[in-house]
Amino acid sequence: MPVAYAAAAAVTTPSLYLDAFNLMNIEAMALGKPVIGSVFGGIPEIVEHGVTGYTIDPRNEASFAEAILSLLTDPVRAERMGRAGRERVQKEFSVEKQADAYLALYTR
Repeated sequence: MPVAYAAAAAVTTPSLYLDAFNLMNIEAMALGKPVIGSVFGGIPEIVEHGVTGYTIDPRNEASFAEAILSLLTDPVRAERMGRAGRERVQKEFSVEKQADAYLALYTR
């Protein structure tokens, strides 16, 4: 998957399924790619709409297509969102952060 992410200008996850925590979003963001994801499941907890990408109802095909086109036609925006996504992953979803959170729970 890292090769596919590297080749992509953006990554889409238009799932209707209520994924609790779709790792594809984290992987793409960690590699500096903006994500256009679903409003369903846990994706909105990962992807910050308008900051690291977009969260859109995938049943609204026009809005989803518009979000894709906005990133494909504005590489500066895509780069900015990709950078913000990488920073978000490092700050909020790193292995160290997750380990610290688990340790805090166990020590309570």
